[in-house]
Amino acid sequence: MIELDAVGKCWPGDIWALRDVSFKVDRGEFVFLTGPSGAGKSTLLSMLTLQSRPSCGRVVVDGVDLGRISSARVPELRRRVGVVFQGFRLLYDRTVFENVAFALRVMGLPEREIRTETLAALERCDLKEKAGLNPRKLSGGEQQRVAVARAIVHDPGIILADEPTGNLDADSAWSVFRLLLDAHERGATVLVATHNQGVLGALAKRRIVLRGGRLESDSVPEDGGLDEELPPPAVAGVAARGGRVESGSAPTVEAGSGGIIASDLASIFDEAPAPQAEAALQDGLAALFEDAPPAGSGAEEQP
Repeated sequence: MIELDAVGKCWPGDIWALRDVSFKVDRGEFVFLTGPSGAGKSTLLSMLTLQSRPSCGRVVVDGVDLGRISSARVPELRRRVGVVFQGFRLLYDRTVFENVAFALRVMGLPEREIRTETLAALERCDLKEKAGLNPRKLSGGEQQRVAVARAIVHDPGIILADEPTGNLDADSAWSVFRLLLDAHERGATVLVATHNQGVLGALAKRRIVLRGGRLESDSVPEDGGLDEELPPPAVAGVAARGGRVESGSAPTVEAGSGGIIASDLASIFDEAPAPQAEAALQDGLAALFEDAPPAGSGAEEQP
């Protein structure tokens, strides 16, 4: 499903974000990609979504060699992938419903199908009653669940999540992981980048560890905790140990600072918009991951 063979990524200035990384994720697996900040996690995920290209080696996603893919096939491949970001990346001039529906509108689906699938995704994420609200009215955990709903609404075979609980309290973090586990149970291949040790200790899933841009280890815990039966308190120490979140707080995300414009979201699918979405596509494409600049910028995480 996902395969990396001797992959390296070098930014200008001889800055190596990844060196000689090789691993394979089989169809239907749930895998953690972990390691400290700057280990290369976001660089790796950005290559899987074609936001950057490897400097050397081979990256294969769902049987497609990303080094040889034609531009005409990029939209088709991206429609097979759902992406969840740490910073939500929501459209704050639209409702919750429109944020999730947008992922289908850029694919040109009929309006009736868009409505049916969007409401189904919101119901799975326990957000159906929030469909008409602006995302600013939601807590941080609810906003991240909107992001998950957007990622799963088109029923992708692969879900990539980049630190999806980094800004959340313990209960909200667990609700997000339950949604990712549910998507996995429905057949999706899930790859989650995180250095959240509380979650890693509680979920008995395969762990691929990066350090300094290199593959340090690839293993499955022998007695990895509570797995799908994990209760919210099991991740309670995560934010406290990392010093990232104060209990009960939700990050404030302003448009233009963590928020995105419609054209950014459309870049996930790289698809010509349906007529009803055309007016929203204004400014060109932005990088999918907050800490992964466009190729050539030299500002990516360093080993």
